[in-house]
Amino acid sequence: MKIIFLEAAQNFGGSKRSVIDIAVQLKSLGHEVLVVDFWGANREFNDSVRSKGLELRVLDPRADPLILTKKGFFPRISSITHYFIKRLRYKARFSNLAKHFNPDYVCVNSPKALDILSSSEEYKIDYYARGWALKDTFKDKYLKKKYKPRFVAISEASRHAIFISGNARLSEIKVLKVALGEQEFQIKKPTKNVCFNSESPMRLLHAGTFIESKGQHIAINVAKKLKEQGVDFKLTLAGVVSPGGASENYLAYLKQLVSLLGLEGEVDFLINNHDLADEMLRADVFIYPSYTEGLSRVCLEAMSLGKPIIANPVGGINDFLINGYNGYLPSFNEVDEYVGYVNMYYSNPQLCMEHGERGVEVVNSGYLNKHYRDALRNIYGI
Repeated sequence: MKIIFLEAAQNFGGSKRSVIDIAVQLKSLGHEVLVVDFWGANREFNDSVRSKGLELRVLDPRADPLILTKKGFFPRISSITHYFIKRLRYKARFSNLAKHFNPDYVCVNSPKALDILSSSEEYKIDYYARGWALKDTFKDKYLKKKYKPRFVAISEASRHAIFISGNARLSEIKVLKVALGEQEFQIKKPTKNVCFNSESPMRLLHAGTFIESKGQHIAINVAKKLKEQGVDFKLTLAGVVSPGGASENYLAYLKQLVSLLGLEGEVDFLINNHDLADEMLRADVFIYPSYTEGLSRVCLEAMSLGKPIIANPVGGINDFLINGYNGYLPSFNEVDEYVGYVNMYYSNPQLCMEHGERGVEVVNSGYLNKHYRDALRNIYGI
């Protein structure tokens, strides 16, 4: 079987990592896989694709992606006009590439990628829904109706959101979550009793793209109340800055907020570092007040390292986070509830470790490569 993954990579977050993981697993099952990117503008994505032994083709090599959501009326109209002209060229180039590769499936995860396909070609189309819900603008609905893709959701929450929005029957929607590794993760027990104090503060970690919907400002307000209560802690906000300006502006706002609240000694930033393994190992608790999540790979990565999670009960978070078992699910963006749960771990480090150990068990029960391969066999009948 031949499969193309068509991407428009702007940053290298969890969804792009998942695409590469899927391609690698399909290749390991003996199938021919090709990754095609619109611009090849994200170096981390390109390097990761090639380092996994996957072939990468680029439709229109550029140093920067074409961003359609620029702020300001005239810059946005200019970028949309520019892209509309380019779109016809992309469509022709992809059609030519597909004729030579002759894929059985073309996999996309955005309306932009879907828009340059051809409904008259012989390949089937899979739409990988990596978010909690799909966009439903008039154009998005038109494209889905025109191309009639099969939907592959990243979580049960996403699957039901697709169904409720009327895009497909529940029985027609497949689910493919994420896989974090080949081997089971081991529970690392501390060599000494843990006690949080001024000499050994509790380390909180938030990791995600610097955009408002990831909720870093909520985490900062949690830090404000923890400091007022005399809790000894450090909060690290780790993430990438996306192209387009909005992400950079939000990061500037967060830094200003930290300064305004006098939290320079408690909150620090780790920017554009894509390898967070060491930071996660140092952390005691992962805090994640995100507004919307298809599944949240970063939460699962923290769980695999034995970290309890405190996160908004949104989307696919509910697939793996069980309140009071391997972490806590505060009411949406309720700062006081976040503070209360942090305090529970702060006053009871043993509970913190127990929830972390249970998180490792959850990852091992459903988020390894063997689970991925089983799901892919089910989806593609292989």
